[in-house]
Amino acid sequence: MDFALWVKLHDASVFWMTCLIWVVQLNVYPLFYAIEGDQFNKLHEQHSNRIAWLVSAPMFLQLGISAFLAYTTNESGWIYRLSNAVFLFLITGFHSVPCHHKLARGKNLALIGSLIQGNWWRVVLWTCGGIDVIWRLEF
Repeated sequence: MDFALWVKLHDASVFWMTCLIWVVQLNVYPLFYAIEGDQFNKLHEQHSNRIAWLVSAPMFLQLGISAFLAYTTNESGWIYRLSNAVFLFLITGFHSVPCHHKLARGKNLALIGSLIQGNWWRVVLWTCGGIDVIWRLEF
């Protein structure tokens, strides 16, 4: 694969995640507050199973391609993009995933609040990545 194709694949992954994280932050997570009883457990399980299919490949593509390009090019922007991907993985692994594992045991309003608050870091990082993608577009 040539350099341009790697960049396009990276950028598509980042832009996909930028759009998706805003939907999750503004629509999905706040709805967790409104779902009651057993419905919460069922919905949360469905959300967790389905969202994994939507985020796993793009997140790994973002991380892998940015690492590859940071290592193989002299362009400093790829160090930034790799750092962004690493921070996103750390926040996801150490905050978001544990919150979802705890929510799988039942609805907890404080935990939902923590999930939403912690997710703002991912919103900011992916939005910065999305802005970077748009900034580098050639018209």
